[in-house]
Amino acid sequence: MSKSNFKDGIEINENQNGLLKVNEDVLATIIKNETITNVYDVEDTPFARGKFAAVRRCTHKATGVAYAAKCIRKRRRLQDQRSDILHEVAVLLTASTSDRIVRLYEVYETHNEMAIVLELAKGGELQRLVEAEDGLEEAHAVQVMRHILEALVFLHSRNIAHLDLKPQNILLSTDDPDTDIKLCDFGISRVV
Repeated sequence: MSKSNFKDGIEINENQNGLLKVNEDVLATIIKNETITNVYDVEDTPFARGKFAAVRRCTHKATGVAYAAKCIRKRRRLQDQRSDILHEVAVLLTASTSDRIVRLYEVYETHNEMAIVLELAKGGELQRLVEAEDGLEEAHAVQVMRHILEALVFLHSRNIAHLDLKPQNILLSTDDPDTDIKLCDFGISRVV
């Protein structure tokens, strides 16, 4: 597998099957060793919750711009999860040139938690449209599928398998059903 599949400073972690790792020089430029609340106002109530993470709306204190903060505990079941979290960061960095993948902005790290600051998809999850009374019109469904496939082609060209593709991990950029679609949640993705 070619290293050109990944951004500079990202490579396959030989010690862990299918995970990417970010070298220390790159990590030093993207991880801030402070609490996210020093820079952002973070809402208490998550708007999305996964098995190991909670996603909260946050607003940059200086600019007023809204983002999504994926907050992940670094230890689960007495095991260190930092390399798994950094794998997700590496995938997001690798996918930073794709318009079909949610954008990574910053990462904050404390002793207990990492907070990944991401683009806020104001339209929410595709699940919302699927469950709506009218559902998706055929023309919108075609566009949604096209955008999903564009994202998958991008990922697969870099030998990355998402492995958790579902309506909750497909986001709408705006409230308009005709909006751009973006994939999120690369926590269990792997390099194949």
